[in-house]
Amino acid sequence: ARKLKQLAQKEGATLFMVLMAAYQTLLHRYSGQQDFAVGSPVANRRAPELEPLIGFFVNMLVMRADASGDPTFRSFLHRVRQVCLDAYSHQDVPFDKLVEELQPPRDPSRNPFFEAVFVLQNVPQPALRIPGLLARYV
Repeated sequence: ARKLKQLAQKEGATLFMVLMAAYQTLLHRYSGQQDFAVGSPVANRRAPELEPLIGFFVNMLVMRADASGDPTFRSFLHRVRQVCLDAYSHQDVPFDKLVEELQPPRDPSRNPFFEAVFVLQNVPQPALRIPGLLARYV
C-alpha cells in the first residue's frame, strides 16, 4: 500500500485514482475494449453541514475509460485522474437525472452506462475482535 501511495503522490493523483487506473487496465486487458465506463459511488457530502446528518446521500459516478493508443500505465493514470476530477466536479448531479437527460438505450437487465463498479472504502475500520479468531480488513 505504501508504494501505491508513493506512486499516487508522485503523479499528483490519489490512491483511489491509482487503484481505479489499475482496475480499468485489468478490465481493458480482459475485455479487449478500449472505451468503456466504470461506476463508482461517492458519499456526496461535500458541504460540512451534511456530515453529521443521517441519511443516504450516495450518488453513482460514471467514469469513462479511454485505453486507446496503448498508453503506459502512468499515461493512463493521468487520463483516469482527469476523468475523476471531472466526475467529482459534477457529483451533485443525481444519477437518475443523468439517465433522464441522456436517454441511453434501456435494457432492464443492465445498468444504462456501466457494467462494472469500483469501490474504495477509505473510512478507517474499527478493529474486529472475535475470541479465538484472527481477522483483518484487506
